Amino acid sequence: MKMDYTSLSDSDGELFRYILNYLRNDKLICSDEILVSLREQLVAEAKFYHLEGLISQLCPQPTVFKESSIITSFENENTLLSWMSDEPSDAKWGILYKATRDGFKPANFHKRYDGKSPTLVVIKSGENIFGGYAGKPWSSRHVFDDQANEKSFLFSLKNPSGYPPEKILPFPDPHCEDACVKGAVKSRADFGPTFGEYGNIIDLSTLTGKTNRVGFAKIRQGFRTKYTEEQDYFNGYELYVVDELEVFGLTK
Repeated sequence: MKMDYTSLSDSDGELFRYILNYLRNDKLICSDEILVSLREQLVAEAKFYHLEGLISQLCPQPTVFKESSIITSFENENTLLSWMSDEPSDAKWGILYKATRDGFKPANFHKRYDGKSPTLVVIKSGENIFGGYAGKPWSSRHVFDDQANEKSFLFSLKNPSGYPPEKILPFPDPHCEDACVKGAVKSRADFGPTFGEYGNIIDLSTLTGKTNRVGFAKIRQGFRTKYTEEQDYFNGYELYVVDELEVFGLTK
């Protein structure tokens, strides 16, 4: 579609300044503070005038997790990567399990990921986005196989209370002499990716229930959030519907 630039005269005066500079220089010129305050309005103007180049600058797409239908913003991707800074900077993450593609069955997940680590588990339930990073491999035992690991963590990118994105670290074990933690990667054949403490204490589970579309999310003893005492702050309820579940593993 060919744009009629004369229609820019109808734009908001402040926005027009930045759009005109973009047309002159082929790039958006403004401070980070202004970009934060005007991003949504500039995106709306760019879409109205079909300025695809400006849209790309305002809304850069993920490059590492580009296969994801959950991690759709550059900001969320950068946040997750910053939390996994121990991994090589050139690490390649590939998606081997996607529930809507591969089926909402624990067996389908275990077939693709048992024995592999590290893995990144990303869950979407309604508008909420959360999950966990597993520093230990998964397995398919008939009882919980618990592996406490100080590198594993839970996370929230979007939650119903509006708390900022958070990396939720495993809770230290005060009874351990070797600075170990309570938070564990929990594997069981009839569960999807699960995190919690030793035994039957679960902080986050997936692919449970009769349809395997139910998960349990209640931060209890394995991990500890710094923003709230609300144990079910991931989704607002202890039980949640798994709308999408993606599991990424290193491919390089």
